[in-house]
Amino acid sequence: RPETLTPSVVIVLDRSVDLYSPLLHEFTYQALVHDLIDLDGGNTYTYTLESTDGQSQSAEAELSEQKDPIWRQLRHWNISEVSQTLADKFEKLLKDNFGMQAAKQV
Repeated sequence: RPETLTPSVVIVLDRSVDLYSPLLHEFTYQALVHDLIDLDGGNTYTYTLESTDGQSQSAEAELSEQKDPIWRQLRHWNISEVSQTLADKFEKLLKDNFGMQAAKQV
């Protein structure tokens, strides 16, 4: 046996394991939003909300770099970093706004 041969490696995997998906899909905030939310025209989300008098009305949210500074800052970040950053921003918002603290306790 020649000394120049390298040893072979055999990897046995269960066929139910999908090895390619984690490698092919981004784990960014933008990718998650596009996977989970039906965006009209690529960046507008239309939803229904209920007013204080019980009436339903349609509203839109636009994910735009020009209109949404949080989207501009976080859209290319890893989703785990975004999750922590948004939680921190929300806590700061509650801390800085006394009225929101009272509403949270109700």
